[in-house]
Amino acid sequence: MSYYRFFASDQEMPEFDNGKAQKLIIDGEVVAISFANGFDEDTAMRIVREDDFCCAEKFTDKKYVNYLEWYYNDENAQTIVDYVKALLADRFTVSLFNTWEGDESELLVKKVNVRDLRIEHIREIWGQKFFERNECLVVFRSC
Repeated sequence: MSYYRFFASDQEMPEFDNGKAQKLIIDGEVVAISFANGFDEDTAMRIVREDDFCCAEKFTDKKYVNYLEWYYNDENAQTIVDYVKALLADRFTVSLFNTWEGDESELLVKKVNVRDLRIEHIREIWGQKFFERNECLVVFRSC
């Protein structure tokens, strides 16, 4: 099994890539991918729209899913906090899932108000190298 970390929402979410990947497309085909100077795999982070919901649908019925590819560090965790806060400007919830792909065991759900969201919450759900159960952090905005 492998990690499957993703965001779920009732509304579409933007993608993010701090590696600044540039695709070289010739005749409609991607022939190469290059990265901006200074790209560091140990700090790279991508939030990518999920087109195949087979893993996410086991955990959520939300219509939109973006998965996370990253290396944990506090700077990237702060970027996640900022990303979630920006998302909650026009919606009431976004859920962060930390799952094992293919594992359908019970999901532990925690909730936090967006005004209280901190790096520590991101570290707790996505900063660990090993986890025992599938987890979800629901971040919500009060009316």
